[in-house]
Amino acid sequence: MRPLPSAALILAVLFAGAAAAAERDAGAPAEALRQVEVAGAQFRVTTVGGRTLPQHELVGAVLAYRDGAQVISVRIDSVFADPKDPTGGLLLYGLSTRDPAGGDWNDMCQPDADGVRAGFPLQLGSAAGYVLTCTSGAQGKCVRFGYKPWARGPDGTALLAHWQACIRMVRADYCGDGEPHTRDGTLIDMYDKLGIQKDEASESMEFEAGWGLEGAVCVRRTRIGEIFSLEALRQTCPRLKPEDVGEPCTEARMMRDPAALLMNKSFVK
Repeated sequence: MRPLPSAALILAVLFAGAAAAAERDAGAPAEALRQVEVAGAQFRVTTVGGRTLPQHELVGAVLAYRDGAQVISVRIDSVFADPKDPTGGLLLYGLSTRDPAGGDWNDMCQPDADGVRAGFPLQLGSAAGYVLTCTSGAQGKCVRFGYKPWARGPDGTALLAHWQACIRMVRADYCGDGEPHTRDGTLIDMYDKLGIQKDEASESMEFEAGWGLEGAVCVRRTRIGEIFSLEALRQTCPRLKPEDVGEPCTEARMMRDPAALLMNKSFVK
């Protein structure tokens, strides 16, 4: 599978075992800090004495990540529970980054649909490393939809693949080449075979596509025809066969196809 693009993010920092240091923005900490890790979607900061800092004590900390030759400073301005997470386990972080020229701190994230500027780190597994993302981006949205890449579904299925398929779906990345074909704010109804998201579409919504790791498994209609038509899809996405585009692509077929992890409906435009 091709790697997921990070261009839609305000800031994406990938690191796998990279050295990460933390320091208090104002004054030295009471205890020297030893290590910064990510567990699920939370920072885990330990001191040289072996104490794991409570999340509220991270406010004001500056995390310095080495990405190649570049060091990026990210400050934690706030920590609060995600009101949309029914489990109560997902925390959101108010994050800001330092302007290397003027030294000013600016919000890292754009406002999401609720006007909240927040983000969180993501554990993707030891091989994939970690990503720092925002709730306004596709990666963050898909975590909040219930597809936590470090977790398992109700039947024990690992959700990393569902999270990746969700990102393709949110971006209308039909070919899986990193090219989005939608507009911000476009409403869709998504659902899966695990019961994490259920079909609750408006009566005026129609079946759009089934989604897997590489993008769309089949596409009945594109989300916004004036942006990307079925004919354009046929010409630019040879991975999809003729029977995968247009009327042969049905919801019933996708419900039977194991490659289709998610389905969605959208308004006809």
